[in-house]
Amino acid sequence: MSTNEKKKPPLNGRRALPTNNSNDEENEVPEMEAFGLIPRGFNPKDYLHVVDVHMFKEPHEINKQQHHTDKYYSPKLIVRRGQPFQIQIDFNRPYKPETDQFWLEYLIGRYPQQNKGTYIPILVGDVLKPGEWGAKITHKENNSIRLSIMSSAACIVGKFRLYVAVWTPFGILRTHRNSATDTYILFNPWCQRKYLLRVEGSHFLLVGSPGFGRGWARKRSLVARRLETGQFGSGNCIVTLIWCAAGCGLNICS
Repeated sequence: MSTNEKKKPPLNGRRALPTNNSNDEENEVPEMEAFGLIPRGFNPKDYLHVVDVHMFKEPHEINKQQHHTDKYYSPKLIVRRGQPFQIQIDFNRPYKPETDQFWLEYLIGRYPQQNKGTYIPILVGDVLKPGEWGAKITHKENNSIRLSIMSSAACIVGKFRLYVAVWTPFGILRTHRNSATDTYILFNPWCQRKYLLRVEGSHFLLVGSPGFGRGWARKRSLVARRLETGQFGSGNCIVTLIWCAAGCGLNICS
């Protein structure tokens, strides 16, 4: 081997991924994730698949009303973490819980990882646990179901991409990339849980009432902060969404 040739890193062990600094960077998520060889006669339309997803994101609808985000000038769904919100999924046929299996996937950044909180798979259950990711069916009618989704009280603040995944015997079928289902998750001053921020050399941004951002850094410490409602006055709404969409110039995975 030539001395000028770079030594390739081993395939096993820990693998460092580039830093996620912006929500504008995305990974490509396959709409069909096959388990192996697909039979020639396989037709995805023979199985349960998603026709449409309704986000209830208008200012007068339930989500923005309950999450105090109806004053934000954005066509996207905007909710606050640690508080349930509603979506509706339309399938090609009635959902049968005995045989059908589907789940939600929320992703943020270009290199989503479950252990980093940037890839969140959510199975549908019977009960929502306060402050933890989860989903449950609240209503079924014909081919549609209504879901109540709980986000973690400590999840990353930013713009998440939503996919609905359906299991089939031959692979996983996902919804296509649809920016209309993007969801902004913000801080929640109405949430009873306190926010623990790990600040090992990282800078965090706080929106002050006058509309200015303040950054600070402390090493090897955990700082508990309770946000005040005054931090989200009408003058700060647009700035907050811009920061969330851009990743605030911060490491959103740390």
